[in-house]
Amino acid sequence: MRAARLPLLPALAAGLKLRGELDTLAPWAFVDRFCFVPTPQADVDLAADAKKKKYGFVEFEVTYPTGAAPALLFYYDGFDKWVDGVDGGGSCSERLRAADNVVSLQAPTSFVTSVAPDSLGRTTTAKGRAYVRNEAYTWFFVALANCAAQCPEAAGYRDCQGPLVASYKLHF
Repeated sequence: MRAARLPLLPALAAGLKLRGELDTLAPWAFVDRFCFVPTPQADVDLAADAKKKKYGFVEFEVTYPTGAAPALLFYYDGFDKWVDGVDGGGSCSERLRAADNVVSLQAPTSFVTSVAPDSLGRTTTAKGRAYVRNEAYTWFFVALANCAAQCPEAAGYRDCQGPLVASYKLHF
């Protein structure tokens, strides 16, 4: 029997990369879930730039029709919250309010580094990154939404939510 020689692999994690497209009349859609492992306590005292390299991160790029108001939603309070409060139903506005972090994609923020329309003005692309530090293993659930957080009963459907059309790239 002959032994096979395997190449040495670099000691770094590549992470999970997702690409997808949504074209639905529903204003809210589940994208994916992922788990970050705890940051070692020894890394807490590192300089700010070094910390960013040690923490987990989510990098995203979302392209949507110009004029839409999508948001990237993060839920991270565990499976019970997800099953009871989000996955179990509810309106888009209720699901938006239940999110632990709502990242609006219309303008640059601390999470969104750039927002730019295409050359024809038909679509807009938002790019950004968020760092995560955990004390315990934490499951994150990611969704996209195109609705308002507060939707009065008297307001019409079009004033509060619209169809969700987007393409996305996520790197965990």
